[in-house]
Amino acid sequence: MATQIVLTGTTGLTPPFSGVACDYYGNNCSYIGSGTTTPITFILPSQFDSAPMVNLTITDLSGCTLTQTIYCSIIT
Repeated sequence: MATQIVLTGTTGLTPPFSGVACDYYGNNCSYIGSGTTTPITFILPSQFDSAPMVNLTITDLSGCTLTQTIYCSIIT
């Protein structure tokens, strides 16, 4: 099953948005999608299936970025 991150809102960012996910150390980054309105659902690539956390970076129209560490829960 693919891991999803749902972005329900943005403050201070101007659409459209694009998302990149990286491992905790900022390596192994992958583009995960874009959107113009929230909520936006990002599907993480399989490389993050067992990751305990990922860094999600959202970039807006003007190039402003917001990075947040997302702690993942593994459902067994």
